[in-house]
Amino acid sequence: MSQLKSAGAPRDYQEILQAICTELAKANRRGVDLNEETDITADLEVDSIAVMDLLFLLEERYDISVPLNELGEVRTIGDLSKLVHRIATEG
Repeated sequence: MSQLKSAGAPRDYQEILQAICTELAKANRRGVDLNEETDITADLEVDSIAVMDLLFLLEERYDISVPLNELGEVRTIGDLSKLVHRIATEG
């Protein structure tokens, strides 16, 4: 996955959702519709290393740190978007 642009970018939920979908589209070999309900590992067959790479990019872009213990609850694109948005707006 490539680097997301502009650290400190807007912290709007829809922008975060779009950024995540844009990055996951690069790994979407099955042509799955990317939306809030898309299961990252089951639907997209994205492995844990790719998820961690995506998480690193999101942390860099939004200047946040996502606690690893919170990732256990993340299954869908929407889950990840909500988590990133919550942490980004808390800071």
